[in-house]
Amino acid sequence: MVMRNPVIDPQDQSYVTNQWVRNLECPISEVEDWKTSNMEDSSAMTIEFLRARLLSERSISRSARQRAEELAEKACSFISA
Repeated sequence: MVMRNPVIDPQDQSYVTNQWVRNLECPISEVEDWKTSNMEDSSAMTIEFLRARLLSERSISRSARQRAEELAEKACSFISA
């Protein structure tokens, strides 16, 4: 089988996918399932990343607030002494 190297638009993902499917002799439905599952995995990873970042930011904020309260108490006790 002679492979052609056509010039294609990088935005034309359907052409690339279809060529890949033909070359591998793989049903398009399997490729579509794979693409969907990878998008779901990517979305799940993004959600988990954002959740972890939010929890981290909350923890940092809580620590900063506690430190500010401690410093405020020390300042009040220093001023009233």
